[in-house]
Amino acid sequence: IKLAIGSCPQLTADCLVAMCGKVPRLEMLAILNNEWVTDDAVVKLLRTTPRLNFLGVLGTAVTDDTMLAVAEACPGMEKLLVQRCPISDAGLLAVAEGCPKLKVVNVTGCEQITEEGKRAANAARPGLFPPDK
Repeated sequence: IKLAIGSCPQLTADCLVAMCGKVPRLEMLAILNNEWVTDDAVVKLLRTTPRLNFLGVLGTAVTDDTMLAVAEACPGMEKLLVQRCPISDAGLLAVAEGCPKLKVVNVTGCEQITEEGKRAANAARPGLFPPDK
């Protein structure tokens, strides 16, 4: 089951958590351009979606707390898109170390992610950030 939510200011964090909690078979979730989406909502949501293997949070307020929750609650995570969010190298490394099936990470626009952080994540999970050609 897949769910994508984009630019929906009427949808509250509590509603998002309740909705996703009713869908334990949810495998893909994308939340786009919803600045009201915070760590609290996403962390709660991750605990109710054990099959989640794709998470996209673009233009939200999630931080390293969400990345730590992904690392702990989502061992089956394969693809992670975190764009224009305030995550740091520490959050990126936590996901690389905690998600053994992770194949794809995109952190475009995450200004706190450094090249050193990408190298560390790549060392933990080879292939996440292939060298530029």
